[in-house]
Amino acid sequence: MSTIKKLREKSGYTQESLAKKSGLSLRTIQRLEASAEAPKGHTLNVLSDVFNVEPTVLQEEFKSVKRAEESDRSSLKLINLSVLAFFLFPFGNIILPYIVW
Repeated sequence: MSTIKKLREKSGYTQESLAKKSGLSLRTIQRLEASAEAPKGHTLNVLSDVFNVEPTVLQEEFKSVKRAEESDRSSLKLINLSVLAFFLFPFGNIILPYIVW
């Protein structure tokens, strides 16, 4: 779940009501919720005003979510590559991924 969506639901807004309150288009709100990219410029300032947070806090929230997603991806890559241990020793494709997991 994206940071904007979490803040929106926590504040009790629908996408339409957030769009009206912020002056942004509904499509912009939908795009921000669908992507992991942080808003920039005017959009960042408007959303930080609506949610009553500093723009830097909003940017840091996006960065922390992105770091967590990258960490998850690297773990999944390691687990998938560990399946190749079967070539080194029998049942390695079962034991090594379990250990890594």
